Amino acid sequence: YMGWTFVSFALSWMLSICVVSCWRASWYLLNMYLFPKDKVAMAWTSLAIGTVSFFLLHPLRDYIPLRGPRMTRVAMRTIYGYFMLWSVVCQWHGIWVVWDAYHVGTPGALWLVHGIGFALLACCLATTALLAPPFVASIDVHVPSLLPQIPSYYGIPASLQDVPITPYF
Repeated sequence: YMGWTFVSFALSWMLSICVVSCWRASWYLLNMYLFPKDKVAMAWTSLAIGTVSFFLLHPLRDYIPLRGPRMTRVAMRTIYGYFMLWSVVCQWHGIWVVWDAYHVGTPGALWLVHGIGFALLACCLATTALLAPPFVASIDVHVPSLLPQIPSYYGIPASLQDVPITPYF
């Protein structure tokens, strides 16, 4: 456990910039190439691609080794992460553009949608899903790293919770 240090803060800040840059570029590429003149078709196609690819890719995470040659683990996580990036960006993009295509953005309507979304997440005990990826990375696995560690086994099978795990990065 490293605690919250300047180095971990700086790394989290740098990761945030990288994540936002990658997402923003992916988002704009979808806008440029996926039915750029038809917002409704763009929205529904993006949502379909994201949903189907997430459904197909998500189970594959269980096949990424937690042990073994470091280069293999790093390569598999990187490739998996890249494809999941597009899957999640397509989902967000699709949902966001659906809202843009069918929703009038009045303050009252926006607060209503915001409140309903947050309330549903709270009811599912899933408000941490709103957190930025660097924070999620810090709680994803309980391993020594430069990121602040929070005692959690999020994403780790129960059978491995007491097994020392080597960081994949």
